Amino acid sequence: PFSGQPELKSTPVRLKPLHFKQAGGLVVREAVELPRTCWWARVALAGGIGYRVANDWSCSEASTWFTDVFGDFEIAELNDPLQGVYRVAAFKNGRLEAALFLGPPDGEPVWDSLKALLCVEMLDGNRRRFALSLRGSGELVDQGPMVCACFGVSKGAICDAIEGGASDATAVGTAVKAGTNCGSCIPEIRKMIIAAQRQLIGETV
Repeated sequence: PFSGQPELKSTPVRLKPLHFKQAGGLVVREAVELPRTCWWARVALAGGIGYRVANDWSCSEASTWFTDVFGDFEIAELNDPLQGVYRVAAFKNGRLEAALFLGPPDGEPVWDSLKALLCVEMLDGNRRRFALSLRGSGELVDQGPMVCACFGVSKGAICDAIEGGASDATAVGTAVKAGTNCGSCIPEIRKMIIAAQRQLIGETV
């Protein structure tokens, strides 16, 4: 009651790994409530919210949950029960509203590719298929290294903001949220702005 330290610090504990059949990620524009049977960890992303998830669902169970939550939107699915891969996305007027990617825990990592989809404002038919397959969609998923860890903002997203007119760190933060939390990435953002300005001067000369 005086130190404020949790009592668990003086309580013996035993830890062991918790294994799941599926792992992956969910990205949404607004927060959603996930089932109690699903392990998750949430992070704010540029354009919305991301969840790292793991569970013991079947592909059909994942499809049922996603449809129940996002059934009012246009839905596109990629379902491969034999490989244990399930990917689904919900769209409204061509704009991605939510996407869930699940697969074997030791399978292809998809988190970086998945969260990059929120940075894309509109997706036509071909790009929707690329979004689910992650093949031939370099413009969607190849965003370069992460600069802002707080909001999961990549170098590519920041470069796009700078090219779009963001001339200082504050403007970049307004555009993609980078640098608006802990601020540790602001020096890197400023370097990127200076580099872009020098390149523009060189092209002008």
